[in-house]
Amino acid sequence: MRLEGWLAVALVTCLGCGSSTDAGLYGGSGSAGGAAGSGAVGSGGQSASGGSGGAAGGGGATGGAAGAAASGGTSSGGAPAGGSGGAATGGSGGAPPLPCDATCATAGGVCQGGTCVFECPAFGCPNKIECPPSIPCRVECEGYACGAGVDCTKAASCTVNCTGSGSCGSAVKCGGDKCAVACGFSACSSGVECSAQSCTLQCGSSACGGAVTCSGKTCAIDCTESNACKSAVECTASDSCDVDCSGAWSCSGKVKCAGAQCKVGCGSYACSSGVDSSAPSTTIACSGASACSGKVSCGGTTCTASCTGAFSCASGVCCTAQTCSGTGGQSGC
Repeated sequence: MRLEGWLAVALVTCLGCGSSTDAGLYGGSGSAGGAAGSGAVGSGGQSASGGSGGAAGGGGATGGAAGAAASGGTSSGGAPAGGSGGAATGGSGGAPPLPCDATCATAGGVCQGGTCVFECPAFGCPNKIECPPSIPCRVECEGYACGAGVDCTKAASCTVNCTGSGSCGSAVKCGGDKCAVACGFSACSSGVECSAQSCTLQCGSSACGGAVTCSGKTCAIDCTESNACKSAVECTASDSCDVDCSGAWSCSGKVKCAGAQCKVGCGSYACSSGVDSSAPSTTIACSGASACSGKVSCGGTTCTASCTGAFSCASGVCCTAQTCSGTGGQSGC
């Protein structure tokens, strides 16, 4: 080969191995800078888009810079594709406990619909039952149960059923807005005391052997069975007192009544220690045989005393009210 041919081949070979700068100078393809940069995978989980290749031809140097930028791996989805609700939402933990739940179990009862309930089987609940404050309370005592009595004076309302024979041997006390006490045969032997705004007391046969006292606004005391309420019965409710001693030999102790209005009824041999009312308005009916054998006394504004039972009002009637009326009986003042 001639010398001129070898020189041409050498020149072409030299041009093919030039750098990116050389390629730019000589108008080459700029392949070193033009290679597509493969971006790194973004932390968001999306693949980075590849870097753009270098500019062809005379833009080789610019293309090389672009290639370097591409190889830096700037991700188009660089932001992490994390969940929008990264923080866990805590559970509500259920509804807050009712006051009944918080205090009833401590007192020994069971909360039922917002009421603290004590259910005492025969001979059960030997210790005094104390209803928790400010919530309704209900006590159920079967035969000879609740021997140490019931204290329901701090409850919102009370229902005490000493219906079992001989139950509630010690005193039963109640308060709150309303109180209802029922005493079965020979139950409540130490008496009942009610200071609720509204009291309803029921004493069965030979029940309520101790004193029965009632205050608040309204009071109804029922001693309608034989030998009920053997001790004193006293009502001082401000609005009205209704004392029913219609049971034979009931209300053996003195019956006392005050407040705005008083009504007392006495059956056969009942109210043997007499009746004494200082209420402004009083009605006393001694309708049973030998009823009201003790003195009957009344004052206030008006008093009506009726002694219609055979041999009733044996000790007479003393009326000092502004207006006195009635049938039977003799003046006992």
